[in-house]
Formats: sequence, C-alpha cells, structure tokens
Amino acid sequence: MNRTSMEEKAVSEDASVAGALIMEHKLIERMIRVLSRETAAGQNGETIAVGLLAAGVDFFNVYADRCHHAKEDNILFRELGRKPLSPEHKKVLDELTGERHERRILLDALLAADERRKAHGPRENAPVVDALKAMCKFYRAHIEKADNHFLPSAMSYLSREEEALILDKFRRLDSILLKENCSRQVEYFE
Repeated sequence: MNRTSMEEKAVSEDASVAGALIMEHKLIERMIRVLSRETAAGQNGETIAVGLLAAGVDFFNVYADRCHHAKEDNILFRELGRKPLSPEHKKVLDELTGERHERRILLDALLAADERRKAHGPRENAPVVDALKAMCKFYRAHIEKADNHFLPSAMSYLSREEEALILDKFRRLDSILLKENCSRQVEYFE
C-alpha cells in the first residue's frame, strides 16, 4: 500500500479512531523528516530553504493544529474526558493536552527566528536551525507518547457506537478543512 493509500484509509469506513490518528502522526513524522534534513543542511552552513520553511509552518498551523489536534482535543479527548479514566490514562491525557501550549511556543520561536534570518541574512541561520531541531524533537516525543502510551489502550473506554460517531466527526472536519483550503487557494489567485 503506498503512502497516499495508507493516509486515505486513515479515516475510511473500516478505520479505528486510534488508527486514524496514528496514520496522521505518520504524515507529521514525514514532515519532521523533511525538516530534519533541512536542519542538517543548515548546520552544515547551507541556506535553509525559505519556501520549505514557510510550507512547514503552514503544515503545522493547518494540518497539525486545525486538523489533527482538533480531532484529538476537540473530539476524542473531550469524549475521553467524560469517561472514568485510570490515573495513568488521565495523566497521559493531561500531558498530551498540555503539550499544545509548548508546541505553540516552539512554533512562535521558529517564526521569530525566521523573521530575524530574513532581515539579517544567512548569518542568522543558527537560531532557525535550533528552533527546527526543537520542533522536531518535540513532535517525535509527543507522537511516541500518543502512539505507544495512550491511543491504543485508551480506545477501551469507547463503545463501537462512540468510536463510529467520532470517526464520522473526523470525516466531517476533514471535509470542512479541505473546502477551506481549496477556497483559500482560489482566493490567492483571484
């Protein structure tokens, strides 16, 4: 199965909630690998690609935040918050939710470093490299925690009907975001 087919299956009729979110993590990990290569190039004194950095920031704002984290925080975690979670699951859920603020700080630091680099040229590569490294490290740890210490076991709190309703909400959110993205692209060229 190729990457596109795997990602399309993430929220297909036979997907699980955990499976859908883990597949989205795989896409985020792919972007992390791309940005990690750029980080390595920047550490070797090469200029960091402005277009790639802008695309990475857009990816994290639109896909990671508005799509993926919205599914976790506003749909799944909200539903799980109504359940009598074990102390361990409650702790990890609180950690995952709390990490959103840290991610926002890291993204803001990356944007600020990029603005300095744009204003002062390649000699300001180091702060961008440092910010990219911090983002990549953060996401790797966050995904590892979600995929290996929370999502699969936390699904035991949901009935099949609840899981089906959550998957339907995921699909509706994907549809809304796709339409917004297409509208934004058309508006850009108008």
